[in-house]
Amino acid sequence: MRPPLSRRHRPLLLIAVLALSPSLARSASKPTLGVGDPPPPLVVSRWLRGEPVRRFEPGRTYVVESWATWCQPCLESMPRLSEIQRRHAGRLSVIGVSIWEADASKVPGFVERMADRMQYAVATDSVPVGSDGFGGRFAKQWIEGANMYSHGVPLAYVVDGRGRIAWIGHPSSLDSVVDAVVAGSWNLDAARRRWQEDRAAEAQSEPLLVAYYGAMRANDPAAKRRACEALVGLDPARFGQYALTAFQTVRGDLHDPAAADSLARRWRREYADHPAVLRALARGVLLDPQLREDPASLAFALDCAGRANQLEGGTQVETLRALSSCQRRLGDLPAAIQSLERASSLATGEQKAEIDRALEQLRAAK
Repeated sequence: MRPPLSRRHRPLLLIAVLALSPSLARSASKPTLGVGDPPPPLVVSRWLRGEPVRRFEPGRTYVVESWATWCQPCLESMPRLSEIQRRHAGRLSVIGVSIWEADASKVPGFVERMADRMQYAVATDSVPVGSDGFGGRFAKQWIEGANMYSHGVPLAYVVDGRGRIAWIGHPSSLDSVVDAVVAGSWNLDAARRRWQEDRAAEAQSEPLLVAYYGAMRANDPAAKRRACEALVGLDPARFGQYALTAFQTVRGDLHDPAAADSLARRWRREYADHPAVLRALARGVLLDPQLREDPASLAFALDCAGRANQLEGGTQVETLRALSSCQRRLGDLPAAIQSLERASSLATGEQKAEIDRALEQLRAAK
């Protein structure tokens, strides 16, 4: 059964309050931090893993990522960050800073449980006494400073060896950026221009994001759906995550199977050549306690995962795992085993061990 909206979307509701507050509205018009600028100091409360980073050393590259315990995409980014740290050991430091936590006392235990996935330095935001989890100094300087509240978490910053922010964005796009920055081939001037162009384009999306957050606050699923579809219509690639939210809202909140089927067909056409979005759609259905029990939603997820796998040539472990999960839930165990075997052949380390354990269970159930 789907968790109540008040619990499931509590973090987004808190973000919404900030997004609609006068103080944030003022900061949104005057971002003080961007690509090409020197980074703010790392003001954190406590280092939970790795060596504390007191300052950005010349000649060393840094990846500073904001994350939260309640954020599923943050969990999915952890192995990627660990691999980046491993690949560039000695030349780069990855730092994960936990922000926006309703109960910061739970973070140390969470980090301890995630030790195998978080092979990099981890710290918690410095939250003044009497402030809620959104009043942290790191979040204010890095997130609010760059006017990136509406982007949520995870959010990564790459700091180059000359002490300049080289890039800001989602960790899923980090690899090629980090490789270029470490190698000294990153074009900072071009990155700065792209950043400025993106900020100008966001002037069009902000009213829609405000409408979305307002609908979340008001618990108005119809308005939330309209805002999501408008965001996708504005820029399908950039706002692909709202395609999933729209589908979840129509199928799970509005309980409109016909509209959900229509939306599924639309997204399948819209994202026919976007494997990352297709994979996210499939995984989103599988992670939703209600949708993953719904055959029609699973058929949509299977279609998305299958197309993504086709576009990727069967080379992406997470796509293959999503495809296998869809096949298993729809009763096609031989296909599920075949997909997971392919994923196992590509995986390494703990990820491979985890996949192999799942394979054993599938073979036993066959």
